Amino acid sequence: MKPFDSHAFSEFDKWKTTFPFHSIFFKTSILQNNNVTLTEKCFYEDSEYTLYPLEYCKDFFYIPKTLYVYSIGSASQSVAFNNLLKHIDNQEQVIRNLFVFYTREEHSNKQNYIRQRIFEVLNFYYKMTLDSRWYKNKILQQRKRVFTAELKKINKNLLSLYINQTVLQKVLYRTNYRFDGFVIKLYKKMKNRRWR
Repeated sequence: MKPFDSHAFSEFDKWKTTFPFHSIFFKTSILQNNNVTLTEKCFYEDSEYTLYPLEYCKDFFYIPKTLYVYSIGSASQSVAFNNLLKHIDNQEQVIRNLFVFYTREEHSNKQNYIRQRIFEVLNFYYKMTLDSRWYKNKILQQRKRVFTAELKKINKNLLSLYINQTVLQKVLYRTNYRFDGFVIKLYKKMKNRRWR
């Protein structure tokens, strides 16, 4: 990607990367003129910020400069594990909202980019649920199964595309996330043998 050149979102298939929220800036007029709103009083809405304005953007510019620095590592941050559990409702609501947004934008030239960004958010959620503090908790496991079923109702095709990306996700989904600990241990052993 050439710096300072204009790029179309249809070029996404060439570079296969999305941009983290702290590297994305939109013209204020795009946000104001189109009444772009995010979920209020909610953590993790930065994922909405990275996608919702795209509906009104024709292209983008890549600037290879650090424009914003986001510090991580504090136990008080929303991405710390205990806070993730505390705010799981927020995280799930944002993912539901993204699924609805994708359904609206399913035929746009930005579809591949939007889908990949949603998959990154899903990866974050499902990786968190594979932590032993999560999968040993039956209430949280049931919650994940219910949440996954909700996503399937919103957009079955999008969820299927996500699940079919990796062998691990396929196995976890097909076992209805009932044997996460066992499946993860088995997968790690198989992976060490260079099997995927």
